[in-house]
Amino acid sequence: MYRITTPINVNANLSYFNAWARDNYPSLFSGTTEGQSLYIYFVSQPDEVDELAIIDFYNALTVDDVVPTAEIMPLYEQMQADGKEYFFQAKAQYFGLAFRDGLLTSANINYIYNKLAKVERRINNGDWEPALYVLQNEINTITQQDIDNGYTQAIHDSIVNDVTNYLNSLT
Repeated sequence: MYRITTPINVNANLSYFNAWARDNYPSLFSGTTEGQSLYIYFVSQPDEVDELAIIDFYNALTVDDVVPTAEIMPLYEQMQADGKEYFFQAKAQYFGLAFRDGLLTSANINYIYNKLAKVERRINNGDWEPALYVLQNEINTITQQDIDNGYTQAIHDSIVNDVTNYLNSLT
């Protein structure tokens, strides 16, 4: 293992630097700070040109250099919060009331939740587009067994429409 040591650049965004280093120098093992120094570890020693390029890039960073994903993180956080709220409401609306009223059994609820597990996981994580893909491509055909367990075409279509409308509201 090889280590480069350089003084800390107080203006550098370490996440941005780490992302850049991983993209440009795959043999980079990791980077850590300790005291007033940055330590960059490599699996093997880079050549002198690469070592100087890494240090120069790091020292040239300013406070305006940020990880591009940092700009969209608030949107993802909102999509995740919206997803958790949506699925909580959808389960109550489509299945909770029917269970309360004796129209669905625990076995029916278990069947439905297993069927929608991938969709729920994606929506709860804020991944609405992949959830829509699962709904349209993996769950799209509603079987008689689905209907017998309380997951009807109407409910499926309503969830697909809700997810589609949510995604359209983001553009």
